[in-house]
Amino acid sequence: MPNPAAPNESGGRRIPFLVDPDDSGAAAYLPFGIGAKVIGTGVTPGAAQATTPWGVGSNGVILRPYVADTFVPFSLTAVTTEQLIWNPAAGKSFRLLGITLKSTVEAVLNLLNGTGGATIFTIGAGDSVPVYLPLGPVGILGTVDASLYVTSSASADIAGTVFGCVE
Repeated sequence: MPNPAAPNESGGRRIPFLVDPDDSGAAAYLPFGIGAKVIGTGVTPGAAQATTPWGVGSNGVILRPYVADTFVPFSLTAVTTEQLIWNPAAGKSFRLLGITLKSTVEAVLNLLNGTGGATIFTIGAGDSVPVYLPLGPVGILGTVDASLYVTSSASADIAGTVFGCVE
């Protein structure tokens, strides 16, 4: 098989092909002549390169995507005051990547970072209307040793599942 990166008879390159666009030692695959994607490199990337495929957030935190590996179902009755949804192990924090729920009455639900903690997310829930809220691949990180709680503006039975990671 001929080298796909080698010039063809007309002096051009075959498509798709491997390139090293900036002579950095990285090989990139260029499908149909549109935008190179790095698939290998001759050097070990620094920590920032290895963990920041998405860059840096507005507060300077390195962003990287997460995949939910923890799913916590809950079924709560007559919620008005704080009720526990997710309690990670001691010394750990939750990373909330999404929530599904259904409330028995129309209410405003507040997700709290720990008991008496700050509201980290507010959800408007309709009477028996299912709600699905993905919070993206970065989600919301709780503080260490804090659990996820919910409060409701009206006495409501709430059932659903929160999902994310424990870190």
